[in-house]
Amino acid sequence: MPDLLFLAHATYTILDEYVRIHDEMWASPLRRNLRHLLPIPGFFAPINFATEAENLAVLRHALSVIRTEAEAAPKTAESDSATLLVALVAYVDALAETIQLLESIAQRLAAKAAHTHAFKWSDYRRALATYEESRMRCPTLGLPLNNALETLRNSA
Repeated sequence: MPDLLFLAHATYTILDEYVRIHDEMWASPLRRNLRHLLPIPGFFAPINFATEAENLAVLRHALSVIRTEAEAAPKTAESDSATLLVALVAYVDALAETIQLLESIAQRLAAKAAHTHAFKWSDYRRALATYEESRMRCPTLGLPLNNALETLRNSA
């Protein structure tokens, strides 16, 4: 059980970093509007999509390690631990998919910024819609994970 709690905490740390990257790429509407209203060179640093794509790849790899470790965790007859394991693996899979989709968008935006690849508006909108759909699944799967963690903490 402590291993699963450690893996759940590590997953939360990865989620926190992913949210930071997401927010950096898609700033709040106020910040985005300020960038357009005040086009002062140097005031708003450009987004380095290549670096963000690399950071997302690192996060995705860390999630694959967490999934492998979760699957290798000793199986117990304790139903609370089994519930946590199932919820953790489902959440890690969903988060990894979401990160992979954002990584792909970041790579394509980096290539467009470097003028090495065109990223058509229609392709961008389609990729963004797929990403948003995946992103919205994460909270749905996070709720059972949080409930399993709470149940396990209360029973300890």
